[in-house]
Amino acid sequence: MLKTAISILCLTLGTGYSYGQDTIPPADASRYLGREVVVKGRIYGGKFLDKAQNSPTFLNMGAAYPLQPLTLVIWGNVRKSFSFQPEVYFQNKMVYVTGTVDTYKEKPQIVITAVSQIKEIK
Repeated sequence: MLKTAISILCLTLGTGYSYGQDTIPPADASRYLGREVVVKGRIYGGKFLDKAQNSPTFLNMGAAYPLQPLTLVIWGNVRKSFSFQPEVYFQNKMVYVTGTVDTYKEKPQIVITAVSQIKEIK
């Protein structure tokens, strides 16, 4: 009985840690450059640039463009893995995003390389 209780406790703690490690709001992203984090926040808008090189999709997290504290980038080759248009589907939704924070022109961003990195909070 005690072994079972300890096993369940260890599994629960391990699961909680993976989701709880460095869960941050979008406004704090710039303080975590180079680190993998889980960001919890709202998508305020997005844009798909289908004619641009590599066909990027940009999702504005934490505020509307140009005041967003964090931009999510989905390149065209990854966008094809989504069964929906990310910039439409995630509009005004709360999400968890997992990824490494880096910068582009001194602004924080996370590049989404797999559909599993972004999850809607229901």
